[in-house]
Amino acid sequence: MATDAKRASQHHNVFINFRGAELRHNFVAHLESALKMDGFNAFVDQYDLRGGDLIHLPFKRIEESRIALTIFSTKYAESSWCLDELVKIRERVEEGTLVLIPIFYKLNPYDVKRLEGDFGSKLWNHVKHTSEFDKLKKWKEALDFISQKTALVLTENSDENEFIIRITKEVKRVIRNLEEQLDPGFYGSEKLKQVDSESDANPEEVDESVGGEASMYSKSRSEDDMFLGEENSDAIPNLENSFDSKHGKAKQNSIIATYETYAAPHHVFINFQRKDVGFSFVSHLVCALVRKEVSVLVDKDEKRGEEDVDNLFKKIEDAKIALVVFSTSYSESTCCLNELVKIKECMDEGKLKVIPIFYKVERSHVQQLNGDFGCKLWNFWRLHRDHNIIKWVEALESVASLGDMLELSSTEDRLESMFVTSIVEHVSEALSKIPLQEGYSLETTKFHEGREVKSIYLNKLPLYGIEQRVEQLEQILEFDCDETRIVGVAGMPGIGKTTLAMWLYENWNCKFVRCVPLLGIRKKSEEHGLVWLRTTLLKVLLGGEIPNINDKTTNESIKKELLQTKVFIILDDVTDKKQIEFLLGDFKWIKKGSKIVITARDKSLLEGLADDTYLVPQLDNNEAFQLLSYHPLMVKTLVLRGHY
Repeated sequence: MATDAKRASQHHNVFINFRGAELRHNFVAHLESALKMDGFNAFVDQYDLRGGDLIHLPFKRIEESRIALTIFSTKYAESSWCLDELVKIRERVEEGTLVLIPIFYKLNPYDVKRLEGDFGSKLWNHVKHTSEFDKLKKWKEALDFISQKTALVLTENSDENEFIIRITKEVKRVIRNLEEQLDPGFYGSEKLKQVDSESDANPEEVDESVGGEASMYSKSRSEDDMFLGEENSDAIPNLENSFDSKHGKAKQNSIIATYETYAAPHHVFINFQRKDVGFSFVSHLVCALVRKEVSVLVDKDEKRGEEDVDNLFKKIEDAKIALVVFSTSYSESTCCLNELVKIKECMDEGKLKVIPIFYKVERSHVQQLNGDFGCKLWNFWRLHRDHNIIKWVEALESVASLGDMLELSSTEDRLESMFVTSIVEHVSEALSKIPLQEGYSLETTKFHEGREVKSIYLNKLPLYGIEQRVEQLEQILEFDCDETRIVGVAGMPGIGKTTLAMWLYENWNCKFVRCVPLLGIRKKSEEHGLVWLRTTLLKVLLGGEIPNINDKTTNESIKKELLQTKVFIILDDVTDKKQIEFLLGDFKWIKKGSKIVITARDKSLLEGLADDTYLVPQLDNNEAFQLLSYHPLMVKTLVLRGHY
């Protein structure tokens, strides 16, 4: 009986064979955590360099295990330890004392079978470098043996968490088969070999799934396929379904997946760069949060229409907490940056708790927009010239500077699964402090009242008379002339000064290497001060060419760099002459041929500074009638009251 109990417990020992430096802190850490959560003893080698007794430790663990997971990855063949372990695994599988589940992690199985591609090159280079020619024959035999087995394949755009769920399901199924067949003469018999025998066929095809799901690698799928089950019917079809029974139900529209738990009153919105962390880190984070009964809102698509954007922003408004995951390519995504602007807006209104997460990026690089993170932002800006650049910079600096943040450094020796656990604990603690009453305001920076400028290309209403006014302004600015022109645009509030300036920006920014639409100066000077405005203006103008621009940097101190090319600048909603003088200085840094547009309500602010001032005319009778005709209810009201 004691022997049987020992054998039964050994069923739960799973050895994981993998290339340590590549996977240990990420995928393998999450896999180990999932296996342990399901009651398995996962043996993971923690040492890259072994000496003394450590040399024999992995082989001892293999002998104590009943299942081996061999994870082939791009750099797998660079490790003698991985290959030696593989030889040992093969021996025990052939003895009938071990069941093997091969896993191909973002690697084509054919490259392993035929020793081709990057995998094959790394093996040959490794042997040449180490001169381990005596081991090469056994390594090749082991690789060929393993490649005959039916395997699980994670493709490049597959969801890692979903894939790990599939692996654990397969491990459970194998363990169940072992336990059902357990008897005193089981081990070393042909019965254990039967559990693994179905994976011995020579694979002739790779079945790659549609839509980024993981795939199976096998010669065939049949009802008798003991290893895979009923033609992969047990495979988890997608991340949403994997949550349905245990943790709640996932709902989604065209772009947003809402992972809801049945008891969770709170929502957490996650802002992240899909290609960086969407299929890996965020996938694991979502699962961990839902497991703790936290409802999660995730944007699943970066290609969306205007209605989708409105719906997404409404979801952000409904959330209680926003997790902003800054990663390497975050600043190359318009969607991420626009979401961040909305998140900051809700935070400033006191409606949203924001927790920045720095995933293998330096916090200072996000705050100061330098390093690789800043470089990618400025390159992205030069390519697309999005008018929201100032809002992006403002939001990045603001959110990255929050004190309540979490960070995983690229050089930090910490398991990613542990980092996910710390985030979940942090979120749970934050949610516990948020009352459920409607209208509760979080203690964050208060929102300063001020007019928000709506960009002209998001405005669905027709703009009557705009073409004529733009042409008049273009003539005054003399874009075809190589002379510097500083032109003011003045008029009463709401008459269209900002719209005209932004129309000009859209038409002419492509003609200038350096351009900046600095909108809402009145509001931003109240919130941040003139020094911040000038620093931001110079940062965007130079686009990261000078990495150390700070509060002490002035136009004159970097005059040499600024004079290298013409500039096109919009200074919008100026309310004080000092604002213009502080931002533009003595004008000596402005290269000949530059164009500067300044909008202001008060024409007198522009006297002595602008070469010319354009007074925006009111709508004439025909234009006014066209506008009113667009709003028939307004026309009807005016006629009934005798005002028209």
